[in-house]
Amino acid sequence: ETLNEMNRDGDLGVGAEAEYGGGSREYDDRGTNNGGRKQRPPRGGGGPPLNRDQQREQQFAQGRPVRGRYGGRANERGQHYEQQQQQREQQDPRMAGHYQQLPPRQGGGGHRDDRGFSSRMSSSSDGRRRGGGGEEGFPNESSGLLSSTGIRTYESRDNDGDHHDMYQMGMDNGVWGGGGRQQQQHQQQQQQTTAVKSPDSDTDNGSSFSISSSSPAAAVESRAEAVFVSGVAGSGKSNFVQNVSKFLRHNGSSHCPSWMVVKVKFQRKEEHDSREVVSSLFEKLVSDIVDMGESENEEDVDYYHLAIGTLSEELDPAHLACLSNFIPSISELMPAVDNDDDDEANKNAIHAETSEVSLWQLVFLLSKLMGSILSLGRKILVCCDDLQWCNSSMLTLISELIMSIGLHHEERRHFLFMGMYRDDEVLNTADLQQQQKQHPLVGQLAALRKCSLVNVTEMKLSSLPLEEVANMIMMEMRLPMRLVVGLASVVHKKTSGHAIFVSQVLNSLVRDSTIAYSPRKHRFDWDENKIATLRMGDSVASLIVSNLSSLQAEALQSLRVLSCFGVQIPFTLIKLFRGSKCIPKGGIESYLPGLIEGGVVELSTTGPSVFFSHDLIQQHVYENVPIEERRRLHLDLGTYIASEISLDASLHAATKSAEAGVRDLNLGESSVVDVDVVDVVDDAHTGELSPTITTTPSSSSSSSSPSSPSYPLVAIATNQINFAGPDSVSNRSQQIRFAGWNLRAGKDAAERSNFQAALYFYESGIAFLGGEEKDGLWLEDSHRLCHMLHEGSATAYFAVGDHWNAVKFANLVIGNVPLHESLMVQYHLIRALDNLGRYSDAVTNGLNLLRSLKIDIPSEPTLSAAMRAMADTGRAVSAYTFDQITNTHHIVDEKKRNVLRCTAALLISFFRSAQRYLPFISCALVNYSLENGICEESVSAFMMFGYFKVSLEGKYDEGCYWGSVVFKIVEEAYVQTKTTLNSDMICTMYLNFLYNPLKELAFRQLKLYQKCTAIGEMEIGLMALVFSLTLSFYGGEKLSLILKSAEELIRNIMNHSREGTKIALLNKLLIDELMGNSSGDFPDFGGVIRDEDSLLIHADARKNLLLMEAIHVKRFNSAFWMGDYTKANKCSEAILALPRVLKIQLVFHTFYTGLIAFEMHRDGGGKEQLAKGKDVLDKMKIWSKCSTSNFDNKLLLLEAECHASMCDIKAAKVAFEASGRSARDHGLIHEQGLACELYGKFLTSIVEADEALRWFKCAHTCYIQWGAAAKAEWLWTEHNLGLLPAAGDDRFLNKHGREW
Repeated sequence: ETLNEMNRDGDLGVGAEAEYGGGSREYDDRGTNNGGRKQRPPRGGGGPPLNRDQQREQQFAQGRPVRGRYGGRANERGQHYEQQQQQREQQDPRMAGHYQQLPPRQGGGGHRDDRGFSSRMSSSSDGRRRGGGGEEGFPNESSGLLSSTGIRTYESRDNDGDHHDMYQMGMDNGVWGGGGRQQQQHQQQQQQTTAVKSPDSDTDNGSSFSISSSSPAAAVESRAEAVFVSGVAGSGKSNFVQNVSKFLRHNGSSHCPSWMVVKVKFQRKEEHDSREVVSSLFEKLVSDIVDMGESENEEDVDYYHLAIGTLSEELDPAHLACLSNFIPSISELMPAVDNDDDDEANKNAIHAETSEVSLWQLVFLLSKLMGSILSLGRKILVCCDDLQWCNSSMLTLISELIMSIGLHHEERRHFLFMGMYRDDEVLNTADLQQQQKQHPLVGQLAALRKCSLVNVTEMKLSSLPLEEVANMIMMEMRLPMRLVVGLASVVHKKTSGHAIFVSQVLNSLVRDSTIAYSPRKHRFDWDENKIATLRMGDSVASLIVSNLSSLQAEALQSLRVLSCFGVQIPFTLIKLFRGSKCIPKGGIESYLPGLIEGGVVELSTTGPSVFFSHDLIQQHVYENVPIEERRRLHLDLGTYIASEISLDASLHAATKSAEAGVRDLNLGESSVVDVDVVDVVDDAHTGELSPTITTTPSSSSSSSSPSSPSYPLVAIATNQINFAGPDSVSNRSQQIRFAGWNLRAGKDAAERSNFQAALYFYESGIAFLGGEEKDGLWLEDSHRLCHMLHEGSATAYFAVGDHWNAVKFANLVIGNVPLHESLMVQYHLIRALDNLGRYSDAVTNGLNLLRSLKIDIPSEPTLSAAMRAMADTGRAVSAYTFDQITNTHHIVDEKKRNVLRCTAALLISFFRSAQRYLPFISCALVNYSLENGICEESVSAFMMFGYFKVSLEGKYDEGCYWGSVVFKIVEEAYVQTKTTLNSDMICTMYLNFLYNPLKELAFRQLKLYQKCTAIGEMEIGLMALVFSLTLSFYGGEKLSLILKSAEELIRNIMNHSREGTKIALLNKLLIDELMGNSSGDFPDFGGVIRDEDSLLIHADARKNLLLMEAIHVKRFNSAFWMGDYTKANKCSEAILALPRVLKIQLVFHTFYTGLIAFEMHRDGGGKEQLAKGKDVLDKMKIWSKCSTSNFDNKLLLLEAECHASMCDIKAAKVAFEASGRSARDHGLIHEQGLACELYGKFLTSIVEADEALRWFKCAHTCYIQWGAAAKAEWLWTEHNLGLLPAAGDDRFLNKHGREW
């Protein structure tokens, strides 16, 4: 009703888009208020008011400017208006350009006046005019690596405080912020909460509600719109949103087609299936586009072909293949998904990578999909009901998707999200006091409110007031208020204004003829006293149950059967029940008309399904069935569905791939290819003998693909058995049988990357075998089945990020099966231990795994043994050319690939706490790759081998060779995998930084971050971004840019990697100290980590050597740059006490310690400091041969310090100036400043004060340009740079002829 009132003229424009009326005060094109709702009569005379099209035609005929439907100007006609415009500009120069024509289909705000405001605005409550946007825009662009965007206004009021146009949901182009580029108003956001009553309310939407908007009080750039409607069950949330979607769906025009509306509803007790619900949402959207291809409407057909073209450009075949696992109908829209002409090896690679689609890959792909569809112009409304029953991962996906849409300026105008939830099940006070028990929806709502890309509007539907109940009765009975107010008072008292309770009570009174039509009075009549004394129960639940008691037994039984499947049931499933003994004679279909007529269930208008009129009805029908009868009903339904799809006969296929997967990882005899897979489930309970299945590792996969028609029926049948529960089955063979069903359903769900559902099925299967607390597990009759259920649980727990439970279930498998059968779960165990920070345990388990794979690792590794292993491997690889080593197109057995994948996953754990084993691992894997075939998974072995060629043998040319090998394999890989991406990142930071310019490598890491985002490897991607910022820091990038990106990075990386967050935080703290900023609050890592000192204690307790080193390096860098060489030496001692590996941070540490040594020698530190400085100088001579751009200026600066220490003044001066120029020429502004500072100190020591002052000031200028304000201030104070002026000369000019 509110929407209809705002759009009573039939157009979709509202607010600032409406012209001469439409329900709000408007300003005409001259900036004057038209003052009301009535339409202005046409200019030039009286007569009836004209509609919008007639007004435009009249304006066009008169040669006056015509305002378009979307708020922009249409093309002007004649010269009259142009002359008038010129006259206005001559009279007032400030008006120049304010009357220029806007682009077609843009605008939404008219002209801008001299203050930058629109000349057509709504009036605010305090009398000020709020702009609806203008021609020009001043976007709040981010200067960092991560972008941000602006905010927009939502609410408008009349001068008298009355609210109009409260529901500006973006009914047309330009309403969300006015269209086009708009002026950003930098004002503080504020919360606005307003009570609104729906006019002329009826039984459907007669509830009162409040609106809370996160938008500011000024009209600024549009954002993605998200509306959340909350209230208790039955308060009218779904009905309200249904009316909104109906209005949008059926109010299109030739200028603005009707909205595409997709809706889903989450179900109670099925949170594990949330991924399938979200999948159905996008399946419906894509299916609607597919159906447009066969439409008789030419616009729909054109839209269909345009969608195909756009998606083909935006999504490559690998992306489409991944999406087809989540949205099967994408293959109907894009047939190329199934008709790829790539060779068989590439197809296998794509399948291997797309069989598991992570949450963040899904976020990336769905963002691209939605962005492409929204760019086509049609608007989309997405509705999600009962969000309180959605699991945390899918809530994260939804919120991330909304925020990603907000990144796109045009696309976000075409999008509206509406979510409904029961606030009493989400905002629980007791839970809020314990953060770990907080409902995940609370956190996602908070994140959306904080996001500058999204405008969040929150509506709370409260109980109906007495006057609204009276209005409902008055409108339904067509009676005056005086006759219904007594009845309304009684009903309101009994129901407390609960919307669905009110509706049920009134229907019950009519059904019982308590309210009946009176022929004598010619109206409905009732006895208020009788109604007041009726017993209707104290809740809507009791009333619903009592109302259903009047149904005949067969209809009630049909209703009970339907309630076992949730709120909505596909009609095809209902037809499947016809032969079941639990279904009344004649089938459920024969009783549906009566149930529909009684308002209990309804037929879906968008698909062949039956759904309960309200989930409260389904809930109370289901709960009213006696528990024992309910269990029997679930068992009968589950076993009947299973018999119809021959589930028992297909159980052997569900275990085939799991057995083969374990054998693939086992090296065993390399000549064995075919393996016999024995049926996991004892067939004694089925009365059949399953055949032996023979397969090969390369073809091992489940016979039930995600798109198999039996997949949903398998899940439905298994769900029914699980609802009955293990206590309903006492027969051992039946317990094994149902556990096997859960294994099959769990594997099907895992193949669809629905690991929450897989986890639910795996644990349910374990419960049927006896559960952890009973003695039914790991028995001979079900040992293999128990093994696979536990292994599946470990894998699923790891996939959803529950590493503690992943370790628990992995250890259960390892303790009950031979080692060679636990290799797959060993892989997840090591990665889970690493994520939990248990690095020593990860190393121990990793060594056991490597030895089980027949990789010989000495128990006590020595340097001499490592050198021998490196030499032996070096002789083996010398027989291969560069092209042979980088050729990864060999056909490599899958189990060999899995060996390389597993060992590559161990590298991080060994890097953190057991580096002494790494040379042996790298040599063994290089030899293994050469013997069994080189593939993309070999890249990690080559990277480590090249690293130790440099760090152990000092062969820098060979290190460069292997770095080139790694980069070529990564760049030519057909599919980017976790192994290749991780190797690319580590190779950059530990090897290739010696040979390539730092800024070039920083950009490469940034590109790597983008690659990782595309395939959902967010942890690797964000670590690449951390390293990119580290390289930018050492490469002399402006500190303010790095800081801005680091702050945004820390906010994002917390959800993915705690270790990465700590490294990023240390980088930020160092930059803050150099810039002189306050570091702000320390992120909440949990436990006792509250500051940098406690972080070091935590790292020491965990034996996290990498983190300990990073903390000491940060402290060393801070002390060095701030001139505290004593503190820097102490930090250096702590760094040298740790096991060291060659990397960029330690190379710079070495460089800085050399400078400190020379300085301290000249200050009386003795010959030890001189010798230390010369050692560093010798190392720098070697490094400078690897990369002139990175090390030439450093070598010159160390030589200058060495000459100064040896009292060679002339050579020192030449070297200092050469170092400064070299740093300048290579863009190293910070080291240019360092060279100037050290030269100034040297000149001071030889009493050349004036010259020293000039160089100090040059250093100060460089530090200011770098952004190190605190360092510059320290330098200014330390050397009293303000005492004497220093005129510049041409020696201090840069290569562009400007002063430094």
